[in-house]
Amino acid sequence: MLRKRLSLAIAVIGLLVSLASLLAGVIGIGGVPGVGVRHTVGAVAGFVFLAIGMAMWPNPDAGPPDD
Repeated sequence: MLRKRLSLAIAVIGLLVSLASLLAGVIGIGGVPGVGVRHTVGAVAGFVFLAIGMAMWPNPDAGPPDD
């Protein structure tokens, strides 16, 4: 259950970071109009966190861990 919550939290944080980075100019937190380098880096970092969170999501077909 902890792994499921942690993976969900990481995925949601990644999604929020990427959306905030891409929409920074629209919501008024971006310094430069348009998509700049910082916006791109933030969006990529957010998508990386989203992918990590999705990869950590427990697979019900895998069965119990072999630890």
